[in-house]
Amino acid sequence: MLLLKNDPVWNDMKSSILYMERFLRTLREEKTTGFLELEFPDDRAVILLDHGETILSVRCTSTNTYPVAYAEILHQLKTQQALIGCYRLKKEVVHINYHICASDPLLEDTVARNMDIKKLLVQLGDNLFTGVVTLTSEEGLCYILLERGFPEYCICQRKNELISSAECIDWFLSLPSKNIVLSVYGGKKPDLAVRLKEVVTDVLGEPVEKIVSMLEESGSDKQELLRAISEVEKITYLFYDKKKAKILSQRLREAIEEEPS
Repeated sequence: MLLLKNDPVWNDMKSSILYMERFLRTLREEKTTGFLELEFPDDRAVILLDHGETILSVRCTSTNTYPVAYAEILHQLKTQQALIGCYRLKKEVVHINYHICASDPLLEDTVARNMDIKKLLVQLGDNLFTGVVTLTSEEGLCYILLERGFPEYCICQRKNELISSAECIDWFLSLPSKNIVLSVYGGKKPDLAVRLKEVVTDVLGEPVEKIVSMLEESGSDKQELLRAISEVEKITYLFYDKKKAKILSQRLREAIEEEPS
């Protein structure tokens, strides 16, 4: 995971479940994007945030990192105090961490000795792949976030330097492939409710509670959701953003129609 701590909201605060709920309420109100890190006596947990909303909770042990229910972390806080830190991240870095933790690895820690990495990236693009590619060498580590095959964001760690530009991909690809270890994470879509919430956030800039609730109340039936979109468009036009109402309804419709029956 890429958990950068150069923009802290706070750190090393002792917390119980009562304070945790207050922290999260404040982060929701401030629409914080980043992560919470909870240091327990025997392990730690990470909660990824996008606009103040929890999108993934992860347990980290000495040997493994894996998703857990947010309720499990709250239950642990009932019996154990934790040192909590909160750090802001770019949305793209949050999504890199999300894909690494929530997706099945298609390739993991594979030495790219006989592999054409450029050709692999082209194939992922042709397949409209959404996920993360990591390239590791003695010189550093590169994370590439792909959205429907397009390289949306790249960030590399080289020694003590962070570089977020397409130049870092070119630099890594210029290295001999025998010196690069490759991982590809993706292939597991978030459930439809999560994806619809992401669409609302992406178009309107925040997960508008009224609209998200309308979609959630329509359940998972595609026809019910498609009918709800007309009402969502009206409410968006009347109360939130006239210019984006039609864009939102179109994006929501596309997400629903992409869902397998």
